[in-house]
Amino acid sequence: MEPLLPNSDYGKTFGTVLVIGGTGGLGTAITEAFVKGGCKVFVTCRKVTPKLSELDVQVLEGVDMRDPDGPKNLVSKLGGEVFDTVMVIAGYFTTECLGNMSRDEQLKMFEICAIGPIRYVDGLYSGGSLKSGSRVGFITSEGGSMGLRTEREGGGNYGHHGSKAAQNMMCLMLSYDLKPHGVPVVMIHPGFMKTEMTADKYADKYEEFGAVFPHEAAPFIVDCVARLELETTGRFVSAMGSKGLGLGYYALKDPENMKPGCDLPW
Repeated sequence: MEPLLPNSDYGKTFGTVLVIGGTGGLGTAITEAFVKGGCKVFVTCRKVTPKLSELDVQVLEGVDMRDPDGPKNLVSKLGGEVFDTVMVIAGYFTTECLGNMSRDEQLKMFEICAIGPIRYVDGLYSGGSLKSGSRVGFITSEGGSMGLRTEREGGGNYGHHGSKAAQNMMCLMLSYDLKPHGVPVVMIHPGFMKTEMTADKYADKYEEFGAVFPHEAAPFIVDCVARLELETTGRFVSAMGSKGLGLGYYALKDPENMKPGCDLPW
């Protein structure tokens, strides 16, 4: 299984890129893919990491998804830059179960995963950093799909599933608002990632569900953005198809027909 878009075409396809949330494993991998493909890349982070500092990018430090003034401050830092491609990757995940929930952690997931991404893209649009023909890709999760939840998987992780379902819905609404302005939107499940975010909780399920490293998923993710058109805006897709889908795999009746870039149930 190979992505369809050659790395050498990235510069022409994606142009000037803004990656929101480039410090995590997936964020850095996607940033690196755009840089190697010849794109001019801006990347936001809360704090610069050694890996990020090695890349040929313009880093915008101190950008926090929970900051009420974050979108306005980011636009100010950009100095009028207009982007062909925006990738919103920032996320947060923690586990919980019946009888052991944290209101603060639930709120944090909703702020970072659902509310923050929409507010930042709204800020970019309102601030003139998006134009007709720009593309916006949101990293979300199959965990936000009600259609992929099963009794076999069981309950729990209320904040995670709820925040990702909320993100999917909010991004869908955003796609309707941005379509008249020529800006298509896609929500992307990147695959079941082998990252620090999942290692403590789900490393024992990596083999069973075909977990992948961020650099393996990155080309498939950018493929989904490359195929964005106004006519198909608002899709919720799986970058790698059924491969590495995660616990949602339990709900699939015909996984062989789920190819990279396929639509996921809401």
